[in-house]
Amino acid sequence: MKILFLHITSDLEGPGTRKPAHPRHKLPPLDLGYCMSIARDLGHEPLLIDTGVEDASTGMITQLVSDQGVALVIIKPDVLGTGRARALAEEIKRSSRAVIIALGPVVTAYPGSYVNEMSAVDAAIVGEPETTFSAAAGRIERGENLAGIPGLYVRSHGTPAAMEPVICAGGLDELPFPAHEEFLKRPYTFLYPLKRREKRRFAVMMTSRDARTPARIARRSSGCPRARATGRVRSATSSRRSSS
Repeated sequence: MKILFLHITSDLEGPGTRKPAHPRHKLPPLDLGYCMSIARDLGHEPLLIDTGVEDASTGMITQLVSDQGVALVIIKPDVLGTGRARALAEEIKRSSRAVIIALGPVVTAYPGSYVNEMSAVDAAIVGEPETTFSAAAGRIERGENLAGIPGLYVRSHGTPAAMEPVICAGGLDELPFPAHEEFLKRPYTFLYPLKRREKRRFAVMMTSRDARTPARIARRSSGCPRARATGRVRSATSSRRSSS
């Protein structure tokens, strides 16, 4: 199944500015990166469009969805992108039967702005997207209904349905590495160990989302091979659980 990921940012400087607007911040959209890696692990084919709103052609995107037979479109709008995301979803629906899901911090804060009787967006992921995305992709591939997936705000007969509680990944070690290669040729900054141009770059790295693990263990793990860093964090977590 082909899945199109759209990361389109708006221009905060206003119309007519010559200042590059994309990306607006230096950190890559790793939520999309994780979801793309998960998609590959599940046997899907992820596609990415990562650009500013002034360079995003609605015609090109809708044509790509139609020509490539994209079954699922993931849209990550920015703080000014609600109207753009909804307009794009409407155009995509006119020429294809792709399911459209929105995600990201803005969507988490205002899911009802994207999923309502006036919007073509089918669902919104609230909170961390990885577990919810994986479940939704499986349902779509099997042709099943999206209702009842934890963390997914869905529309049922034009009306938003109740959302099940969000289920987050227990730790980053449960997820594949994000598809950071998709962002290497773009002006992003990577704050974790990464091979780039055959040189390893070191940085502070969190190896787990487990809040019970002391941050000093994660900092100490920076630059270590993944297995060694994972072992340290698991050891620290096990020790804390044993003592509690």
